[in-house]
Amino acid sequence: MDRRERTTISGTGEPGFTLIEILIVVAIIALFTGAFLFRIGESGDERVLSSVSGDFRDAALSAKELAHAFRRDHYIVFGGDGFVLTDRPPVPGMVTVPSIADPVVLPEGVMARIRDRAGTSWRDPAGHAWRFRRSGLNDPIEIRFSRGNSYVILDFPVLTVRASETSVFR
Repeated sequence: MDRRERTTISGTGEPGFTLIEILIVVAIIALFTGAFLFRIGESGDERVLSSVSGDFRDAALSAKELAHAFRRDHYIVFGGDGFVLTDRPPVPGMVTVPSIADPVVLPEGVMARIRDRAGTSWRDPAGHAWRFRRSGLNDPIEIRFSRGNSYVILDFPVLTVRASETSVFR
């Protein structure tokens, strides 16, 4: 077998890889590893905020369905640490609101802010009651759940509880 028959891909005639080929492969692996680790770091906020916004959408849908089915107004009442679904309007000074479903407690680090159609700025929702009328209408509202620099904004129109969503994960 002569030397021409033993040529390898690198063209040197010796089996193995050159230093340049190895460095290119290591650089590509490092690039993919860095991108993967960056994505893993972001997924915590995305997972938490998606879960909270999903819980809120579910509560809104339940409130609308219950108001229509029982022909009685229902409410989502915000507290300092979460929200609860109820069929009784909150009374000023009331410490606890009787709930229909389990209260939703916001995870640590998640902050909620609301803005109604008349308002131009975000405000603390504690004590606010979002009303779902037995007629099928609900008060229009925007709610923003944030954690760090990431946030999800849900915009609920008056006729439906199908919110448009704006999500930013940083």
